[in-house]
Amino acid sequence: MKINKIKMIIFLNAILLSLSGCISMKNFDYFMYFQVELQIMDENNISINEAKIYFIDLGIDPTCKHQRCELFIGETKETGKINLLYKYWWGQKRRSFWPIYHSKKPDYKDANFLISVRKDNYEEKQTQFCLSKIPKKENIYYLRDNIILVKTD
Repeated sequence: MKINKIKMIIFLNAILLSLSGCISMKNFDYFMYFQVELQIMDENNISINEAKIYFIDLGIDPTCKHQRCELFIGETKETGKINLLYKYWWGQKRRSFWPIYHSKKPDYKDANFLISVRKDNYEEKQTQFCLSKIPKKENIYYLRDNIILVKTD
């Protein structure tokens, strides 16, 4: 009877150890490219140089849904334009139970983000974009817009 209990304990420990090896953390990295072409002007159509441009995620990164992940992407030139290829990437870790695991990419159908433009002596301007409504070619989203900043008094 004592030997049967010991065998049962050894057997259960072996099962628990083998299962604990199957549960692991997997890291997934995602990224997307944006060709950002913006013209920043004041209300008199005068180009604004050195305006700071920020990308604010509102749901592309599923781990960031309830917070505003704000990233500086660049500054306008003397012409008031910014033209750059911006790589937005993120990663996440998920618990998986091997072999029952399926990697599923996030759904971007209704993913939104903001482009925020800031310059001293001007009101901040935030423009919201929906990812599904931006032209895309060969895995690059083409973001083109003219943004007007209003002077503060």
